[in-house]
Amino acid sequence: MGATKIIHYGSDDLAVIVPIPPPSAPPPSAPPQRVPVAFSPSAFTATATGLAATCSVAATQPETSTWTELPRKAEQYIAPAVLPHSTSTLPHASLFFVTHTPAGDCRICRLPLSSSSSSSFSANAQLAKLQCGHVFHRSCIEASLRHHPKCPTCGDSGCIEPPLGTSPSGTMHHSILRDKPCPGFADSPSTILIEYDVPHATQKPYHPHPGRNFHGFLRRKAYLPNNDAGRDLLTRIIYAWKRGLVFSVGTSKTSGRSDSIVWSSLVPHKTSFKGGPHGWPDEDYLRVCHEKLNALLVPDAEVCERRMSGADAMTFGQMPMITVPIVLREGIEYDDDS
Repeated sequence: MGATKIIHYGSDDLAVIVPIPPPSAPPPSAPPQRVPVAFSPSAFTATATGLAATCSVAATQPETSTWTELPRKAEQYIAPAVLPHSTSTLPHASLFFVTHTPAGDCRICRLPLSSSSSSSFSANAQLAKLQCGHVFHRSCIEASLRHHPKCPTCGDSGCIEPPLGTSPSGTMHHSILRDKPCPGFADSPSTILIEYDVPHATQKPYHPHPGRNFHGFLRRKAYLPNNDAGRDLLTRIIYAWKRGLVFSVGTSKTSGRSDSIVWSSLVPHKTSFKGGPHGWPDEDYLRVCHEKLNALLVPDAEVCERRMSGADAMTFGQMPMITVPIVLREGIEYDDDS
């Protein structure tokens, strides 16, 4: 006889012995299943009971998804502790002293380079050389560059540097959304995805409230068509990002919260596929964005690539350098952070 138990009814005078059924076997465990999720492989950090552990999320692409994200490239920006001088927030031209007087005339004033163009400079600082190698009277080239930021002889603008913006430090990622067309572009079967991470930090001396924390963000997204025009614009935007021109600290027009990271109106972005002022399609956006970058004196895509690769670095570093500020055609303003 198996196990039993005694059940009493009202008093000990009446009791019934009841058999206890054997415990049922647990149901067979189902094999683990891999559940598709609709995002790219990523990693996250979890902290529990004072112990931090880094975990990886393995993700599979669902069959219903129409696009996948290709590997991302990262562009780091480290904000300076202080802006070096007051002209940092303006475009500026970099000139170089010359140690000997070449033959020929100054292309600007048509006088011999050996003649003195101004009594305000010492004898060994009368001449200045651009990155392209052309030499002018210093007073002539400084005046010329303030009105026409390029070499008067060859038209090269390699001596011009855009201003330094006031963006905090962060990381810009860019990748390709394969099989995700950018609305309005028949020649763009895929889309360039831009993501910005600007973490919370302390405001620097050139921000509105130095020493106070600001509200950062992760994965703020923008989109460009993946065609020749979109890739050229991406290169110029990367260059502007590395000059601190894409964001600043201000008051959000969306939430009204102060000490927040906001977009710069000088480098507009498209953050949606659903239309509207910040979304695609927009047939004028590429032209407008290029015009704004031109106003900042950001060079064309080819020059940007050379400079960022180091192939177009200044070659006269052994010489003392002159910095000439150039006034912008429009001031720096900051736009909605949507």
